[in-house]
Amino acid sequence: MSVIRILHPLEIREYETPPLFDSFNRKKFLTLPAALGSLLETSRHPSSKIALIVQCGYFRACHRFFSSQFRADDLAFVAARLDLPKPEVLELSKQTLLRQREAIAECFGARQFQPTDRQTLTDEIAGWVRNGWRPSEVFRQSVNRCRALRIVLPNYNLLATLISEQVNRRKAELNRIINESVTAEQKLLLDKLLTKSSAAGEAADNRSLLTLLKQPSQSLKPSDIKANLNDWQHLQTLYQKFSPVIAKLNLSAENLRYYAQTVLKADLLQIARRADESRYLHLLAFIAFQTFRYQDVLVDSFLQSVQTTINSATQTWRDKYFLEREEKRRTFNMFLQSLQESVLPTLASIEETLKINDSNPAEKLLLIETAMSFKESERRQIEQQTGLLLAETGTARNSGDFYDILQKQSLKLQKRAADIVRCLQVDKTQVQPDLFNALQHFQRRDG
Repeated sequence: MSVIRILHPLEIREYETPPLFDSFNRKKFLTLPAALGSLLETSRHPSSKIALIVQCGYFRACHRFFSSQFRADDLAFVAARLDLPKPEVLELSKQTLLRQREAIAECFGARQFQPTDRQTLTDEIAGWVRNGWRPSEVFRQSVNRCRALRIVLPNYNLLATLISEQVNRRKAELNRIINESVTAEQKLLLDKLLTKSSAAGEAADNRSLLTLLKQPSQSLKPSDIKANLNDWQHLQTLYQKFSPVIAKLNLSAENLRYYAQTVLKADLLQIARRADESRYLHLLAFIAFQTFRYQDVLVDSFLQSVQTTINSATQTWRDKYFLEREEKRRTFNMFLQSLQESVLPTLASIEETLKINDSNPAEKLLLIETAMSFKESERRQIEQQTGLLLAETGTARNSGDFYDILQKQSLKLQKRAADIVRCLQVDKTQVQPDLFNALQHFQRRDG
């Protein structure tokens, strides 16, 4: 079995070599815990004492051991602390190193990587691979999982082997499904996506159907929305034909994205050169991914078109309101002026008449009638101004003008959104019943 490339060589070297301490971290990590003090005292050889402290420091920093690798600066630092001569080479047996590592792991509550741990990690790696995680992400998650289980981190080759096994197994499973489920007719249909045809017309520059279906337009022009809708309907037709195969593949959203992005970034020649199983797998993922993508773009276009129309109508209504505001203000000022010049003096005159004590009621009524009849023209003017103010207030309160403006602008919205609504498919359980019934009515009546 071939081991796939998971990390960059520099990342592999960083994982497989001891940490590089600065002066601060060297003092922090290269300090032996009290629980290992007895092991240090029973070690007779200077190399054994130095190795114990350095291995413990590396484990505290990286949660793993590094065979017989030790940095010279770390050895010199520990030797100086123990008042021992700086060793050129550590003379240690393999048994001594293993005994020290077991003691260090036990001191920090960790355990060596066991066969049962291998099976547990293998099962989790299989799930991550099935979910479409990249090998590098699977590697890092495996490291984090070992840390969480307090397992001494294994070397890179062991983790790379486990990941490669699951990746290759998943590929073999997908290839088997492709070979068993894709018919000869369906293979021809997929291969046609890669074929350049003159039927595409000069406007398409003789491009293949796959190329034409790669990038949906983000424009809100009716012609661009119509083009997106036609492409989505074509993808929807293909998706329905291949949906049983896609369901058997059981690709996660990340898997679909990964395979589809490979097709989106590659040219026709690169796709055509792939093995049959790999080519059909990538094309099926492309069909499913682009179907969902175009549908999202169309829904976004619909929502943006509706919001643009509402915003435009709102702005028009506001402009109209501000233009009419000065006229309303002038009418209101005239009304107040009429009240001040006609109504208030009349009321004051009537009040003075009522206060006269030496006049009989008949004379008072005559004076009041005289005062009222004298302001007859002003009273009619005030009634007219009151009617205008009431009419303007009612219009503003009911916001009838806004919906009139919105209705006038609805034609532009219909050109953009009507076709989308005709083809829109929604889950009945996820929308309000009234809205769903309105949508069904619109689609049955074809708008």
